Amino acid sequence: MFSELTNKKKFYGVLLLFIVLSIAAYKRSFKGAIEAVNYYSESKKNIEKNINIDEDLLQLKNEIQSLDNIIGKKAKNPDIVQNEILNFISQQEHNFKLSKIENLHISSDNYFTIYSNMITLEGSFNELLKAIYRFEKDFEYARIASIKLHVLKKQQNSKNKLFTKIIFQNYEKNH
Repeated sequence: MFSELTNKKKFYGVLLLFIVLSIAAYKRSFKGAIEAVNYYSESKKNIEKNINIDEDLLQLKNEIQSLDNIIGKKAKNPDIVQNEILNFISQQEHNFKLSKIENLHISSDNYFTIYSNMITLEGSFNELLKAIYRFEKDFEYARIASIKLHVLKKQQNSKNKLFTKIIFQNYEKNH
């Protein structure tokens, strides 16, 4: 059967058989082996990354704990904060007046209890900004959470009055 074929045709036949067997061997053996080696090297890199995750996670937990302790420091008595706000205002030299002070508002979730005090001041823009700055800089019983400036026009004398509503909050960590 092969005696009729020339050496050139036999060579091409052997070459074709070699290529077909090479493709079959690649698909059956080498492809899986190459994928396994690549998967192994990627897994090894991921394991090396994950070794540091425990340290990073511990550091992150410590940072969260310290931030929780800073934010959630125990309020000595939340009702006193309102009196301290009034005391702080009375000790300052100012050209504004306290227009309104609202009752203490308490809100709570799984982690913190939030105590909110709200005051409204009336005065000139510069005086209100100075008051806000002094509260932010020197008032230690609560932090300013919100500031809203608004103008009301009195219809009797057509004068505008500038007000600022300041919300103070302090947090207590729930245990």
